[in-house]
Amino acid sequence: MLEHLGRIPDPRVKRTLRHELMDILVIALCAVIGGADDWVSVVQFGKAKIDWFSTFLKLPNGIASHDTFGRVFQILDSKVLEQVCIEWLQSIADQVEGVVAIDGKSLCGSRNGKQSPLHIVSAWACQNSMLLGQVQTDKKSNEITAIPKLLKLLSIKGCIVTIDAMGCQKAITQAIIDTEADYVLTLKSNHPYLHRQVASWFQKNHETDFAQQTYSYSLENAQTNNHGRIESREHWLIGKCPST
Repeated sequence: MLEHLGRIPDPRVKRTLRHELMDILVIALCAVIGGADDWVSVVQFGKAKIDWFSTFLKLPNGIASHDTFGRVFQILDSKVLEQVCIEWLQSIADQVEGVVAIDGKSLCGSRNGKQSPLHIVSAWACQNSMLLGQVQTDKKSNEITAIPKLLKLLSIKGCIVTIDAMGCQKAITQAIIDTEADYVLTLKSNHPYLHRQVASWFQKNHETDFAQQTYSYSLENAQTNNHGRIESREHWLIGKCPST
């Protein structure tokens, strides 16, 4: 953690410094991992764990105030901080394997007057049970441009990236290929030409029980209760044919 956070430049005026930037960053990061959700809670966490923090941090003037934490993070380069945290997470997660689910969510309570609520696109490593990274967008429609930016931050070679229908775009699939990962995307009829092609392929091969294909396919019906709405879906299950 110290090695990665040490790459973040200190934007403060040196003659006014009473607290080390590394101390502030480490305490804030550990506090957030421990469940703190505001600067007052970060300070309380730091004071409760000061004996432990003292074993590897300098803390020349103890734990900084909540105002100091707030001011420092206001002027930090957020993009550098984000990149450093993602690299640190990936370093402790070792090699990411399996499915990486990318999804966008609007944060509840983040709406401010006429301003739209904060929308975040995140990448979740299912096998590692770890958030690999996230980027902020102005609104849900901007997921299409945000996903390639998020993919550039990740090291997911050999993984399977899953995205909902919003991510069914040429630029996004190319970005996934560039990371040397595979992908499973949701295809809906709002892509009429591609949708017809895929539907026609399945219909023709279903009539011959996929005899000419390397993989076997089967159709499964599923019904879910999603926030009071009953949703019915058909899923194609794909598996390697025993004879190949």
